[in-house]
Amino acid sequence: MGAMSDGAEAGSAGAGKRPGWGTAYLLVLALAALLAGLVLPALSVKTFWVFADHIAILQGIMTFFREGQAFLGALILVLSVVFPIGKILFGLIAIWLFRPESALFRGVLGLLSILARWSMTDVFLLALVVLVLDGQIVTAADLRLGAAAFATGVVLSSLGIWRLESLARAAARTGA
Repeated sequence: MGAMSDGAEAGSAGAGKRPGWGTAYLLVLALAALLAGLVLPALSVKTFWVFADHIAILQGIMTFFREGQAFLGALILVLSVVFPIGKILFGLIAIWLFRPESALFRGVLGLLSILARWSMTDVFLLALVVLVLDGQIVTAADLRLGAAAFATGVVLSSLGIWRLESLARAAARTGA
């Protein structure tokens, strides 16, 4: 696979190859899943045994703003949308611009660590449930494809960041 492999030989001499492309593909897949999860219906709610409503994540966030709960909407937007997407984008930047043995690569990984601590998808899911239950009698609620896609994006991005950290550790071990 040549230049497209992640190879643990991040610091090995010779090739001028950029390690981490497999991880880059993983992060791009994570970004696609996350974005799909934001716009696809994440929750299906039935009220009064008759009316069904399908709620997408971004739609739920916008509802907070429309309902005058801007602080909650902004908090959930930042913690559940901006931070996870930022984490993926910074990971891709690290792969494309820096070598795993560089101080800049390690600096980006430090930033990713901070973003990972603050991106809390469970906050969004809890808020979405509160939004749905606020003043409604819910008879049934089912998770939809959007929730699965969003969760997949979160897991894949975490795996991608872990692989970036592995590249940095491998580079440090080889003394590169």
